[in-house]
Amino acid sequence: MKKILLFAVLTMAVTATSCKKDDDNKNTNKITFNGQEYAVKQAWQVDLGLDLFSLDFETTSGEIFEFSIYCMTGSTRIAPGTYNYTSGIASAPCITRGGLYSSLDDVPPSASMTSGNIKVDISGDTYTVTINGSFDTNKAISGSYTGKIELLAD
Repeated sequence: MKKILLFAVLTMAVTATSCKKDDDNKNTNKITFNGQEYAVKQAWQVDLGLDLFSLDFETTSGEIFEFSIYCMTGSTRIAPGTYNYTSGIASAPCITRGGLYSSLDDVPPSASMTSGNIKVDISGDTYTVTINGSFDTNKAISGSYTGKIELLAD
């Protein structure tokens, strides 16, 4: 009888600790800006010509984080690599501009990048993007995105 009871208790313990499927599905597509976390809803890229691309992340609350990336690869898509921010004359690979917009309208950004980098890895059609840096007035930005990044026409 003790063996049956012990088996039942062990079975319940194993079952209770293995029912954490919800933890496996957490959204890791997030950007933290100035201490506030934003969930990323979607991402896209735009080929602006002359090896310049716009890499955009839209949050679930409507903000747009946009980065201009200079690749110099001759490709129609952002190439894998680490892109460092530069405020001077661009030499590839680099980020020439980064901004936070509160809508899709063509308005000046409410914050502008001043330092940092973006790392892009590509496996098939899945991008992994890691962002680290700061914006004006020392507002930190960090984040990551893994998923498809659609190419939109300019």
